[in-house]
Amino acid sequence: MKAHYLVRRIEARRRDTGEVLVFVTNTADLSAEEVTLLYKRRWDVEVFFRFIKGLLNFRHLANRSQNGIRVVLYVTLTAAVLLEAYKRHHGLSGYKIPMQKMATELEEALIKQLIMWCGGDTNLLNTLTLDSS
Repeated sequence: MKAHYLVRRIEARRRDTGEVLVFVTNTADLSAEEVTLLYKRRWDVEVFFRFIKGLLNFRHLANRSQNGIRVVLYVTLTAAVLLEAYKRHHGLSGYKIPMQKMATELEEALIKQLIMWCGGDTNLLNTLTLDSS
């Protein structure tokens, strides 16, 4: 198949393994080194989005405007930073269990705060049982 536009084939070698990597680009104004660095950064971006989509449930956009996406992304990144701080503070590893623990603690703290704002006694929370009927 013949291309209808100019393409460049760039070969690079991985420093750690010696594996030859081949890149094809239609960008003529960048050096071969710049192209390989861009591809490396692109892979870093792919890994980042896999992280926020897989572990932080950033799968569906509620808003498709640039500002809406930016807001959701900032909130998601803030949650990721808070989760990492929570993990380090509690000496935890992984993501799923620490995320569940953090969510449970946050929910309990919010409920206690709401009870206090309403003039209630948070000490009574420990004495309450749920009716299973």
